[in-house]
Amino acid sequence: LDWSEVILMQSGSGWTSYGRIGKSSRIFRIVRMVRLLRMARMRQVIKMFTFRIQSERLVIIANIVKILLFIVGIAHLMACVWYGIGSSQEPDNNWIDDSGFAHTSLGHKYLLSLHWAVAQFQGGMDEIRAQSFYERLYAVLVFLMAFMM
Repeated sequence: LDWSEVILMQSGSGWTSYGRIGKSSRIFRIVRMVRLLRMARMRQVIKMFTFRIQSERLVIIANIVKILLFIVGIAHLMACVWYGIGSSQEPDNNWIDDSGFAHTSLGHKYLLSLHWAVAQFQGGMDEIRAQSFYERLYAVLVFLMAFMM
């Protein structure tokens, strides 16, 4: 089940929209299948590329780059959720207002969130602190997950 399907099902009304939802649902499933096939193909291309590398140093560097990209991807997801929790809380009771970044640009807030997320892999940071219950709960869960990685 895709989130776009859920949104379409919630927005539909009446019997005529059910046919359109079914057709749209099939289209979304086909698009999702194409994405999965492309990802499977990319995995084969990466295996073939690493198999053809003759230098052991390049293989090690490629593995380090893969791990780094994985960590940055996880940190990006953590940062997006961290910002989402902070921006959904009431004013003056979130990390954005407490740190004094309420009137900065969205890009700056994203970089702050990403900085916070990457810092969790090292043990956290003191500049940005959780203020509400949900921020604290998420911070603890992220810290435990980062500790296990």
